[in-house]
Amino acid sequence: MKNIRIGSNQALWHLSCLEKFQFIRSKKIGNRRTFFKFDSNPEEDEIHYYLKVEVVQTIIKFIEAENKALKITEIADGLKKNHNTIKKYLEILIKLNIIQIEKKNNRNLYIINQNQYSKFKKLIVRSK
Repeated sequence: MKNIRIGSNQALWHLSCLEKFQFIRSKKIGNRRTFFKFDSNPEEDEIHYYLKVEVVQTIIKFIEAENKALKITEIADGLKKNHNTIKKYLEILIKLNIIQIEKKNNRNLYIINQNQYSKFKKLIVRSK
């Protein structure tokens, strides 16, 4: 809102008008109301949203660079991030089928589902 120099109430009013006339649509993801192009696929909203979150991009890039299945502690230590933060986003990525769990010696190891990730990575690049 700073970029367009209007207040939050004015921005919400404009967004509601755009939504009313079906230029955009909104969806609540987590504790945020997020806006999407009206004609975009609603089933892909969450994946578009989360793949643009910086910490999610960092986690994915880290796992890709390591090129092996990793424990959550290895990811958290490697990124110097809180264990709970990494766990939260890994659970989201598992739900979205971007990350898969491999069991080894009764431990969860996390690896990227390349088929799913490459499919949506292309969608994100196209939507910019």
